[in-house]
Amino acid sequence: MNHPPARSEAHSEAHSEASAGPSGGQGGWAAAAAGALVAEAWLFTWGRGALGAYGSGVALALVGLLASFGTYRCWRGRPWVLPTTPALPAPTAAVWLAAALGAAACALGLAATFRRCVVSIAFSDIIPALSIYPRRWLAGEVVYRPFTDELGYAALPTYLPATWAPYVVPEVLRFDYRWMAFGVFLAGVAALLRLLWRLRLPALPSFGLALWPFVLLLAVRATDEQVLGHTVESMIVGYYLLLAVGLLLGGRGALVTGLLLCLLSRFALVLWVPLLLALLAWQRGHREALLVAGLVALGVAGLYVLPFLSHDWGLFWRVQRSYTDVAVGEWNHLNEHGLPYHLYNGIGLGNLLYAFGSGTKLAKILLLKNIQLATLLGMVLGAALAYGRAPRPRTDYRVFAVVSLKAYLVLFYALLQVPYAYLALVSLFTSCVLLLLLARGSRGLATAALTPPVR
Repeated sequence: MNHPPARSEAHSEAHSEASAGPSGGQGGWAAAAAGALVAEAWLFTWGRGALGAYGSGVALALVGLLASFGTYRCWRGRPWVLPTTPALPAPTAAVWLAAALGAAACALGLAATFRRCVVSIAFSDIIPALSIYPRRWLAGEVVYRPFTDELGYAALPTYLPATWAPYVVPEVLRFDYRWMAFGVFLAGVAALLRLLWRLRLPALPSFGLALWPFVLLLAVRATDEQVLGHTVESMIVGYYLLLAVGLLLGGRGALVTGLLLCLLSRFALVLWVPLLLALLAWQRGHREALLVAGLVALGVAGLYVLPFLSHDWGLFWRVQRSYTDVAVGEWNHLNEHGLPYHLYNGIGLGNLLYAFGSGTKLAKILLLKNIQLATLLGMVLGAALAYGRAPRPRTDYRVFAVVSLKAYLVLFYALLQVPYAYLALVSLFTSCVLLLLLARGSRGLATAALTPPVR
């Protein structure tokens, strides 16, 4: 009897990859999304403000949303499965070489930035205020009590535990807090590079994609040095990279850890979490969704609520109300043109309401806050309905979660009452994960799902 010739495992995988590759329409969306990500980087750095006082913020938000939607369309109806072929030496070396060159270049650049940007309350109160928390904790004092004379003015403690806890290390070892932030950023990039290595891309694309987050950081440094010199936002960027990569690489522990780091550094993510839990329930079952929710809730309670808020249960709500007072102060902080400095920095959309809305500044701030809340709730609900009603086969829930996270962050930071430039770094660097999705999707590497079928 004649038997068909046996096919190698590599040949079978290549055949699956080719058959699952993007269609012409998906390829077009992938190109559009990649172009949007490049445009986003330009609009945040050298192109900031290039489209005018009002057009720049609108354009930045639109290209961010286009990048998210284009990545979704590239992956619509396709599974997310990492290749199983052995890693080749050349791509592996390319990733390591890019990582070494990028980290070294960023370290040298940041060293110069840190020398120029002196940590002082005269220039910025972010790091001086941040340093109070670990010092209080190390001294055995109550961490979350109002500041009195430490900063020269009265203020409430607003930073969450994952924002200040890592700085116990530099406080004890006596080194610059900003190097600790860079270290956490490198941890997030290392997770990103691990995902890149797992994609088994050729050497040249691997090198370019591995270098991109470092190039982006250097571009930010070159165009807005104070964002890195007077803040520790690169640490928060590292947290979000860990969350996004943890979603794609799988594993409950990585997902719960990423969620806790992000939620306990900033509550910005809180409205997106129900969407993620709904996706988990659809794909992995209600038990898994409830387990993740329970672990996150226990983490928030054990790491924040019980040890730090139990001595003053009303502090949390007083802090939330204080943000409105801060916003009013910043809307009165005018630039040389007599306009609010942070509203007209080319980042957010709040200046549209400031210029064209009616009422007092406080009324406009409260309206913008309500618009932000309604927009985010609408986006989360719309995304959940779109996914739940999508025809089978559905997009892999992990890919959908990442692209929805990007869209959520774009909208959240675009509609902030005070769109500080450094806060938007989180949305900007989340695009690095989308680039990896596009690189993999454009090569048609999606194969039959290894996880339970999408319902």
